[in-house]
Amino acid sequence: MNTSDGAGSSVPRRQLGRRLRALREKSGMRADQVADTIDVSRQTLWRMENGDPSVKYGRAHIEALCRAYQVDQKTTASFVALAAETKAKGWWHAYGDVIRDSFELYVDLEAAASSFKWYEATFVPGLLQTPEYAAVVIGSLNGRTPEETKRLVEVRMARQKLLTRTSPQAPRMDIVISEAVVRCPVGGPALMAAQLRRINDVAHLPNVSIRVIPFAFGFHQGMQARDFTLLDFPRSHSGDGEPAIVYAGLLAGELYLDAPRAVGQYAEAFNDLASMALNEADSRVFLARAAEEFEKR
Repeated sequence: MNTSDGAGSSVPRRQLGRRLRALREKSGMRADQVADTIDVSRQTLWRMENGDPSVKYGRAHIEALCRAYQVDQKTTASFVALAAETKAKGWWHAYGDVIRDSFELYVDLEAAASSFKWYEATFVPGLLQTPEYAAVVIGSLNGRTPEETKRLVEVRMARQKLLTRTSPQAPRMDIVISEAVVRCPVGGPALMAAQLRRINDVAHLPNVSIRVIPFAFGFHQGMQARDFTLLDFPRSHSGDGEPAIVYAGLLAGELYLDAPRAVGQYAEAFNDLASMALNEADSRVFLARAAEEFEKR
């Protein structure tokens, strides 16, 4: 897996962790027994089985685990190869000085996702933002220097390349936004008009659907759900794949949910939001008219 081309190393970590846990459970061994066998703490074993980014999957530990679980050489080789993939680094690691670790995980997952269901009630989604809009939003946080803002805007613009990438195939993007996103003049009327036109440009991509929920439609599920993104991941030929994840960005950090019940609740919420929104064509007209209104101010 070549992360420089957009595939994240978080997916191999999660795959390896799930498979190691499955082998342990199948073997009937307790976690403390396994940890003692490979000479690590139980906490380290827990992190290994959960794909924790802080864990380094050394070949010696992987081979020792496979011996403990009595798996064959072919299976051991596949685990060693998967462990090697977890060491790959994506382009975003060059910005580690300005990206907090919890968000670096999101960028990693975003690069590996095959489809998104994205709802925003406040700001234009990052993958649709112009550099000028992004600079205003990113630079608004107290204590952030101009240089940090500049580098974070670069990260946001680089992330947008996944919308049109060809290898791996660009993900499917289903985006629903509240009218509040459209009406708030971030950076002033002229900047906002340009931003809305940018959204309409992206809406013409074959893999992107953007729809708006007008205020006039009244109460909707998103008022309770707030902003969230539901990420799905590619499936292998055998049908195996990483579980979907719900991501919610917060002021103090990021929230990740992968429990089936939670993911199902957010998927249902998104379907309700999508059913209320204008269709794609009407949404483009809505955005174009809003841009014209800003231009006249």
